[in-house]
Amino acid sequence: MALYKIKCYSQDHQQIDLQYDNMTGMLYDNDNIPLFEQHRFPTRQFKTNKVGSVEFDGLRLMIGTKCNFHCKYCAEGTSTDRVNSSATYLGSMKDVDYFIDHAGEWMQHPPKFIDFRGGEPGVYYKLLQRLIPQCREKWPECAFGMLSNGSLINDSFAQMLLDYQCALTISHDGPGQSERGEDPLLDPSKVGVLEWLFDQYQLIENPSYKKYWASFKFHATMNKKSLNPIAVVQYFRQHFHRPAKVNFYVVGGVGNGQYYTIPDDDMMNILVPNIIRSCILTDDAPGNFKRFIRDFYDYGQCSNKDQAFGSFCSARDVGALIVGLNGRVIRCQNFAHDPYSMGWVYDQNNIQDDAFVDYRTRECCQNCPVIGLCKGTCGLFESGNYFSETCRTKYYYCLGLMIAAIIQMTGLLPYRIEGRVIRPKKELIETSHGSYDHLDFVNIPYYLN
Repeated sequence: MALYKIKCYSQDHQQIDLQYDNMTGMLYDNDNIPLFEQHRFPTRQFKTNKVGSVEFDGLRLMIGTKCNFHCKYCAEGTSTDRVNSSATYLGSMKDVDYFIDHAGEWMQHPPKFIDFRGGEPGVYYKLLQRLIPQCREKWPECAFGMLSNGSLINDSFAQMLLDYQCALTISHDGPGQSERGEDPLLDPSKVGVLEWLFDQYQLIENPSYKKYWASFKFHATMNKKSLNPIAVVQYFRQHFHRPAKVNFYVVGGVGNGQYYTIPDDDMMNILVPNIIRSCILTDDAPGNFKRFIRDFYDYGQCSNKDQAFGSFCSARDVGALIVGLNGRVIRCQNFAHDPYSMGWVYDQNNIQDDAFVDYRTRECCQNCPVIGLCKGTCGLFESGNYFSETCRTKYYYCLGLMIAAIIQMTGLLPYRIEGRVIRPKKELIETSHGSYDHLDFVNIPYYLN
């Protein structure tokens, strides 16, 4: 646990200090009076099904790692060896029937949702034409969702998504899309298909996916050309003429150690004020920003955090079993190769423990002001360069959201956080124990004029 002094200016330019407990999330005023009261929140439980030690409500169904894009920051897609080798084999057309027919042997109850993932699902369109109808026939009440880059969705693909009520999330980085490859929103014919699909989704009454996903949304990832959330949202408003929800995230994986693809600290110091500005000065904030700011309030008010809160990491936080068509259980959808395989659903007695690193065991997490929002970033790694870089991007991202939340809550403008801060840093020669900077304060890089 660490206690921080958050130095602020009031609107009449008076200096006011707040106290913040990073582990309890409690925020106190100058007189040490809590700004909110704590109470118990509903406990998060995923107990519909259990495989090995993994409790889950639904499936994140990995259909393959192949992709028609080569995003430099992708932890899987930049490696030809990973895509083509047996180390990442997740199944094929011949596995579909067996997977469906034998699902009852390892699932005690029907899945509440299935999230179809790649690679790029569009590369596996023929497989999906066989898989999705069979899943819908076997589990008629199940919510379906899919994450795709959208470049391969044509009329027939769109019709299949509608016919079987499968929500669609388009992974697209807005003005930073050129860092990844083709931009389907610059192709009028592809935009036409996606806009038609959006319109058709609105006609579905009480869709099965409503509890888990918006029918159609964009998922943008920060890169060197997309450091402004407002510009990202405006890009979609300009090129996609429908009111689709837009979420904005920081990169959660670094392909093949290509750390040069991640913005440096100077660029991240531009991201922080952009996040603050988007949250408090415009109506164009990405939709997930509102949820994260609410999480900051809730984290402070919650007295049973371990039971009520999940993780920043979606591999741990959604109650899904990540599994390939061939039955291979995977810790994380971004790392489908063998070292991160847990075993097989058809051999449950030998499934490995799904334990991730508990952020409370990391000294740097214990001494971080934004841990209440970040919740430990990537749980696959205890230390090292991969951890340090994913920690760095999420630190700046969460710092912007935390400051925006404090501004909204108090009307004060924080300009410095004082207290012990330990930050991992990238090493030229990577070691198992990692390297760290020890700081006594952090200045807030924001400009609201």
